[in-house]
Amino acid sequence: MATDTDNDLTPYTTVEPFSTTKPEWLSATDAQRVAAYTAYEKMYWSVDQAFKLIRRNEDGRAVYVPKPKMIVDTTAHYLLKGMRVVIDEAQDHPDFQLFLDDFVARERFYSKFGVAKHAGVIRGDWVFHLTGDPNKDEGRRLSLNSVDPAAYFPEFDSDDLTKRTGVRLVELSEHPDDPDKTVVKVLRYWHQYNELGIKVSPLVWREENLWEVEDWDNPEKAKLVKNLIPLGPLPSDITAIPVYHFRNAEFDGYDFGNSELKGYERIFQAINQAISDEEISLALTGLGVYATDAGRPKDSNGRETDWIVAPGTVWEMPGATMVKRLEGITSVTPVLDHVNYLETALLDASGTSEVALGRIDANTAESGIALALKFVPTLAKIEHRDTAGVEVLTQMWYDWKFWVKAYEGQDWTEVRLSIILGEKLPLNRPKVIEELNNLLDRKVISKAYYRKMLEEKLGYIFPDNIAEEIIAEQVAEAIAMLETQQQFAPSDDGEEDDPDNEGPGGRKVGAGDTKEKADRNRSNNKSRTNESSGTEVNA
Repeated sequence: MATDTDNDLTPYTTVEPFSTTKPEWLSATDAQRVAAYTAYEKMYWSVDQAFKLIRRNEDGRAVYVPKPKMIVDTTAHYLLKGMRVVIDEAQDHPDFQLFLDDFVARERFYSKFGVAKHAGVIRGDWVFHLTGDPNKDEGRRLSLNSVDPAAYFPEFDSDDLTKRTGVRLVELSEHPDDPDKTVVKVLRYWHQYNELGIKVSPLVWREENLWEVEDWDNPEKAKLVKNLIPLGPLPSDITAIPVYHFRNAEFDGYDFGNSELKGYERIFQAINQAISDEEISLALTGLGVYATDAGRPKDSNGRETDWIVAPGTVWEMPGATMVKRLEGITSVTPVLDHVNYLETALLDASGTSEVALGRIDANTAESGIALALKFVPTLAKIEHRDTAGVEVLTQMWYDWKFWVKAYEGQDWTEVRLSIILGEKLPLNRPKVIEELNNLLDRKVISKAYYRKMLEEKLGYIFPDNIAEEIIAEQVAEAIAMLETQQQFAPSDDGEEDDPDNEGPGGRKVGAGDTKEKADRNRSNNKSRTNESSGTEVNA
C-alpha cells in the first residue's frame, strides 16, 4: 500500500511534476491521487496548463498535439468491448429478463458504463454505486450510478491490505446553515469486525454525515455538523458493500489503477515542444528576421519605438551602414523526423497497434491471421484488464439480485447472470457463413445450432418457430409440385395393350417409348433439370 513518503514510488510519481494544486483537506497520499486525476484529464483535453512548455517569444502560444486523446480513445474502445449482462437460460425466466431489460434501459447502464470506463482509462479508476429507495414506485426502487473516483476512499484491514472492510464516499458540500461555508459529506459503508479481525455478522452498516472541513478525517477531532442518514444496517439480504471499484492497468501492490497516460508524460511534452518550436520557426521564416546597426526608431516625441515590418512601410535609418534579412532554417525535415520517431516510440510503448488505429491495407483486413497478429500489442494490454473487469461486473450483478429481492420483493437469487464481451475485431461475415455451411454439409452441426451461431456471431434474429415454418413451407411446395406434375403428365392408360402404339420392330412410341412402363423414371423431380442445392458462398 502506498505511503505518504515523498521518496516512495507510487502510481503517481511520473505525473507529480505535472500535477498542480493538491486538495489541502485530504491526506498527502489521497491528495496526490486526486491531483493526478486532474493532471491526466488536462493532458487528455490538451489544456495549456497540462505541460510547462517553453514559449519562444513573448506572445507565442504552445501547440498541443492530441496524442493522449488518441491513445485513451483507442484503449477505451477495445476495453470490455461489447459488454452485455445476460441471463443464463433466459427462456426459462421471461419475467426476470423483462425486469433486467427495464432496469438497464431505465438506468442507462450501458451508456453510463461506457462513459465511466472512458474516464477511468484517463484517470486510472472508475467506480459504481448501487443504491435503493423503498419510497419509490415498485420496479423503480434501485439505482446504479458512476461515482467520481476522487470521492472514493476504501478502508482496509491493517493485517490484510487486500481485504476491504469499508468504504467512504467523500465530497465537499455546502453548509446547511451557511451557504458561504463548506463542509465534508461522508457516506460510509462498513462491516463490523471484532478485535481478532473476524467479521461479527454479514450485515453491511451505513451512515451519512456532514463534518467540519478541519480534521474531518481524524476520528478524535472531527466535528459533526449534521447527520443525514442514521446509523443502521442495510436489509439483511444485502451482505456486500455496494461500491464497486474498477482499476485500469492494475499493478501488484497498488490499491488504485493506473492512467493509460502514465509513463508517457515526458514524451507528450517533447512532442508538443518540438511542434511549438517548428510553428514559430515557420512563422519567422515567412515574416523574416532582420538586422541593422542603426538605432531604434523614434516617434514624434523623440521616444524609442518598435520597427514596423509591413508591405509599403518606409524605414528611415540615419547613420545606418547595414540592414539585411537573416538566414533562418531552410528545412523542417529534421524536426519532423524527430517528432515522427517520438510518436512511433509512443505508439509502440502504449500498445496502440496499427490495426487498432485502422491503418491497415485491404489484404491484411481480409486475412484473419495477419489481422490478429498485428493486433497482438493492443490485445496484450487489454486481455487481463478484460478479465479483471468481468470479475468486478460479475460480483456487482450478483449482488444486484439480492438488492432486487430486498427492495422489489422478487427473488431471482438462484438464477445465474453472466457477463459476455463482443468481438475485438470486425468479423468477416462471408467467412463465418462459409465455415458454418461446411460444418452443416458434413453433418457436424445441426440446423438449429447453425441458426444459433448466426444469431450470436452475425446478429440474425430468428423466430422461435422457424423450424416448423420451414417444414410447413417444404410440405406445401412438395404438394404443389406433385399436383402440377399430375396435371401436365401425359396419360399412360392403355399404352401397354394398344397395338397402334407399336412402331417398327414392335418398339413403343410416345413418351418413354424406349422402356416398359414399370421401368420408366418415377422420380418426383423427373421434369426438372439437375440443379445444385448446395450452400456455396461467394466470398
